[in-house]
Amino acid sequence: MAYFEVRNISKSFNEYKAVDDVSFMLEKGEILSIIGPSGVGKTTLLRCLNLLEYPDKGEYILNGEKIFEATEEMPENEIRSIRKHFGLVFQNFNLFPQYTVKENVTLAAKLNNIDPDYRNKADELLKKLGLEDKADAYPYTLSGGQQQRVAIARALELNPEVICFDEPTSALDPELADNICKLIRSLKKEVSAIIVVTHDMNFAKKVSDRIICLKDGKVDRFDTVENYFS
Repeated sequence: MAYFEVRNISKSFNEYKAVDDVSFMLEKGEILSIIGPSGVGKTTLLRCLNLLEYPDKGEYILNGEKIFEATEEMPENEIRSIRKHFGLVFQNFNLFPQYTVKENVTLAAKLNNIDPDYRNKADELLKKLGLEDKADAYPYTLSGGQQQRVAIARALELNPEVICFDEPTSALDPELADNICKLIRSLKKEVSAIIVVTHDMNFAKKVSDRIICLKDGKVDRFDTVENYFS
């Protein structure tokens, strides 16, 4: 049985079907890259997984349990409960400029009462990500790579089973992109499944275990990284 399974997810905006009946499976510890040209539904699919966009239909199975099935209405508290299974690192990081690095990392855990030891966990994550000396710094003082690592720490602070990355190398030079590749691979010890949206084929080849190629919102191909690139 797959650890994480997405079944028949669809999402339309008026007459435009951005995601069209997408299904895939991931085993525990695998990294999936979602690739394809701009405008084929990659980011919309990622936002559907995190329920930032509410799918028109479909369901999610996590570790043998159905955690979500699209219905016409779902209370906000249920949506928030489902989101706790997922972490998301935004393309533009979305750090709060008025808060320090540590405050950014701990804010969601504090508001949701997820872990009474959240401050110590934040310290451990910042140390692991090489940011222990930046805990009291503000986002504007950090480089792009440092801001991204803060966003990763914030996502990991919530103990997600699945963590998602939206174009993690889009604003990075090749050396930093390679560092992010190594970092994401290392996160397999922290979370059970990782999903990456990327347009960088070289990055997808290095970071992934499986590949989904989308075309016009549909799955054009779903395969192992070895088969896809051979």
